[in-house]
Amino acid sequence: TIGRSVFYGCKQLADINVDEENPSYSVVDQVLYNKGLSELKFMPTSRRNIVIPASVNEIEISFNDYPDLECIVVAPGSVSYRSYDGILYSGDGKTLLRCPIAKDTATIAGGTKYVEAWAFAYCDKLKNVVIPEGVESFKWSVFEGCSSLETVSLPTTMTSLSEGVFGRCFKLR
Repeated sequence: TIGRSVFYGCKQLADINVDEENPSYSVVDQVLYNKGLSELKFMPTSRRNIVIPASVNEIEISFNDYPDLECIVVAPGSVSYRSYDGILYSGDGKTLLRCPIAKDTATIAGGTKYVEAWAFAYCDKLKNVVIPEGVESFKWSVFEGCSSLETVSLPTTMTSLSEGVFGRCFKLR
C-alpha cells in the first residue's frame, strides 16, 4: 500500500512511472491511481490542472498541497464527483468540495446548497467569489487564509456560517 502524503514536499517530482504489470497501481497522465482507477492517490505538486476519470470514487490527496493548481475537471459519467468552473463538487452537485488553490475568481454552481470545510482555504490569489441563491451553509474555515479576497455577497438563502469562515481574509471589505 501507499500511505497518504508519502510524497509530501517532493516539489521536484514530475514523473511517475509504474510498471504496467503492477497489480496495485496505474499511472494516467502522470497521476497515480489504484489499478482499477477508482482511487486517486497522488499527482506531482507542479500540476496546473487535472482531469479526474469518471471511475474515481475516492480522492486521497489534499488539493491544498498543489499551489499551482488552477482547474479540476471531472470526466463525464462520474457518479461520485462533478466539476463546474474548474471547481470540484459532490456527484449530486449539492456540495462544493474544493476550489483549486491558484484560482483568482470563482463562481459557485447553481444548485449548490453546501460548501465543505476548507473548500477555498488558502486560495491566496482569490479576489472574488460569486455565491448564487440556494447556497445554505458554509462549514468551518471555508475561506481561511484567502488573503486577497476582497468581496463576498451572501445570498438570502444562507442560514449557517460556521466558525472561522472568513479567518485571515485581510482584504475583505
